[in-house]
Amino acid sequence: MRRISTATKVTDKFGAGKHGFTNGNAALGTAATDLEDQWFDHVQEELANVIEAAGIAVDGSVRTQLLSALRAAGVFQTPTTGDRSTKAATTQMFSNEFLASKAANGYQKLPSGLIIQWGEVRATAPTAPISQNADITFPIAFPNAAFQISVSCGVATPDLDGNAAWRPAKQTTNVGTPTKTGCECVVHIENSTGQDRNLSYIVIGY
Repeated sequence: MRRISTATKVTDKFGAGKHGFTNGNAALGTAATDLEDQWFDHVQEELANVIEAAGIAVDGSVRTQLLSALRAAGVFQTPTTGDRSTKAATTQMFSNEFLASKAANGYQKLPSGLIIQWGEVRATAPTAPISQNADITFPIAFPNAAFQISVSCGVATPDLDGNAAWRPAKQTTNVGTPTKTGCECVVHIENSTGQDRNLSYIVIGY
């Protein structure tokens, strides 16, 4: 942008180096500010560039193009994920910062870099007592590390009263240290023959 710079400008009208205009005052002998082509060119192109950045063709018959451009996509650029500068944020930036998979085995990414993941694994129980492997593979790999994992285990049914043996069912889990991609688990099923077990987990990493 260019400020007016003709000889009849009002020097420092808006502060040091911030010159402005005057209508002049004939009685006081103050001349009106002379105009210059460079100033008009700058104003024109500054405004036109915003309109065209929004993908709008400049049209002299429309007086709302600048407003339409400021409301359009393309004028404000989306900062990259993880950008912590003072750039203007867009809704797309927040979408990128909070990526998620809202599935039974899913995840939620946070702006801090933390990732929360969850899911379930089924262990079959053809007989009891029995120990069954129920290794967990996370929905996505952690870029750096998994911090903590919490695992619970129970009969694979929403209706524990559907069978007299289900509510008193007993099982324990042995959970290994989580890696970036998953962890090893073993379910020790003590009773309730023939009823599978569900391992539900939640894990936090970054």
